[in-house]
Amino acid sequence: MSLTQKQQSAVDNSNGYNLLCALPGSGKTHTLISIVEEILTTSNAHRICMLTFTNAAVKEMEERLSKRLSYRERKKVHVSTFHSLFTKQVKGKVPGTLLIGPAYYNFLDRVKRELGLTINLKDLASIVDSIGMKMNTSSCSDREMEIYNTYQRLKRINGKYDLNDAAKKSVSGMVTGEINRLNYTHFLADEFQDTDEIQFAWLAEHGRFGAKVTAVGDDDQSIYSWRGAKGYEIMVDFQKQFSPQLHILDTCFRCRPEILFAAQNMIEFNVDRIPKEMETSKASGGVVEIHEHKNNYDQFNKFLDSYKTYHGQWAILARTNKHLEKASFFLMSEDIPFSIPNEKSIWDTPQADFVLKFIYLVRYHQAGVKYLSEVLAYCGESEENIKHIVEMAYASGSINVLIFNESSDWSVSTQKIAQSISKWSENYSNSETILDVIIEMIDFLAEARGHQKKINIEKSLLNGLINFKGSWFHRMEQFVKELNSTKEKGDVNDGVVLSTFHGSKGLEFENVAIIDLIQGVSPSKQTGETDCEITFRKRMEEERRLVYVAMTRAMERLEIHTYTTASDPESGNVTKTIPSEFIEEILYEED
Repeated sequence: MSLTQKQQSAVDNSNGYNLLCALPGSGKTHTLISIVEEILTTSNAHRICMLTFTNAAVKEMEERLSKRLSYRERKKVHVSTFHSLFTKQVKGKVPGTLLIGPAYYNFLDRVKRELGLTINLKDLASIVDSIGMKMNTSSCSDREMEIYNTYQRLKRINGKYDLNDAAKKSVSGMVTGEINRLNYTHFLADEFQDTDEIQFAWLAEHGRFGAKVTAVGDDDQSIYSWRGAKGYEIMVDFQKQFSPQLHILDTCFRCRPEILFAAQNMIEFNVDRIPKEMETSKASGGVVEIHEHKNNYDQFNKFLDSYKTYHGQWAILARTNKHLEKASFFLMSEDIPFSIPNEKSIWDTPQADFVLKFIYLVRYHQAGVKYLSEVLAYCGESEENIKHIVEMAYASGSINVLIFNESSDWSVSTQKIAQSISKWSENYSNSETILDVIIEMIDFLAEARGHQKKINIEKSLLNGLINFKGSWFHRMEQFVKELNSTKEKGDVNDGVVLSTFHGSKGLEFENVAIIDLIQGVSPSKQTGETDCEITFRKRMEEERRLVYVAMTRAMERLEIHTYTTASDPESGNVTKTIPSEFIEEILYEED
């Protein structure tokens, strides 16, 4: 594969400081590897460190390098995540053990107890991480610093340190001379817009002492500010400190011009961005359609028409996993295979596992015996009673033993199952009756779980049965079949791909449907929850970049769906909605 003039210019300057601003699908990885080849050609003494953010990205880059470099050349190139290098550098320099994964969240729970906090762990982690990533904490509130200082104190007492501690120690240690800088002549940082303050300080420390730095990214695709990514700001800082040559990789090899220019129309409403021309190597012939529906469920019927009409791989992209759930239920009801790569799916949760077994037990009284103990335990029955009930069920060969042997010694939840199982197991054909049964089952679970435990996932899954067609038996059978196949399928890219906007980054598809593009979803409701004009603008610009990323996943066909009312099948409530303001920007035409 040859290089464009802009790509070749970057390769020719590989022994200097470079900032490559790369459009979606502009061949940045191909360019990066060409830069590696050039660096290795100019001197046998050169050693290269390539940096990225995930182990998956490291593996992919290593595979690409192995196809282009000889064995001898490959040994002079090290590919790593930032965090991996940080932890290796501080080994033996920071006392204690690394706090990571589930242990980290268990530790945060101790912080909650220490301070008597009612905040959920995800929000607590966000506070702790955001402060931990800062070199200067003067902008943090007193309450935030109280939380962070308590976290730090408990870590010291228990001999723990986290990834942010390792990163800060790595930087400060190099400054004081306690820690040696890494012995590389060149650093190539991929996805540079995703670097945080500490990661850039670490990279800059090597650059100031002679290492050549090439940063590759796209400020228009900076969508991780919530985890410390500095985006446009970090690119400006790099230019101020190192005066790199700026190379705009302005040719997109992925999108038809109709798609690229629609995305460009919108993204140019952002203020904080590097101005750039956008070109595509593809000829005209792409399609961008915006569909405004009367109801939120109409968008799926329109998708079905397009899916049957236009061939090639399809993806459905949404702002959040919650909105993907509705899409997945629709696809299940239409028997359309789908996969959910790069996402933590609702189907992988303990709640989904329970709902699958609960529905199986309701539908199949004999075969469902094998799941009886798990269902009863989930609903709070005592272990002693579970043992006795399950023994009776196996002896009789059916869960009907609950009906004929109901006991006041059982928990209220088990008694409710005994009283209701016959009703839940009738083969209804009327949709309204089926809806009543589903609502009753949801109410039962809420009561069984003590109301204090949220059952949002269980509720979403059971509500999914509303979208299925046919009798109650048919719906339950189809649901069990589809949920089982979805759990087994994992990340295999069969059928329609479902992804959030965040999760779609780095992917591409012939056809893309963006759903639920309404105000309050995209841009999100939280975007406007501030009195600060600057904060509001920054949040809006990130929301706009998210939609830009989603749009530029499409190669041939892009369909965007919005609607003016949203209905809830469980409550029957209908809510007025407003199409996203981003749609006007996509359609914007200068006078």
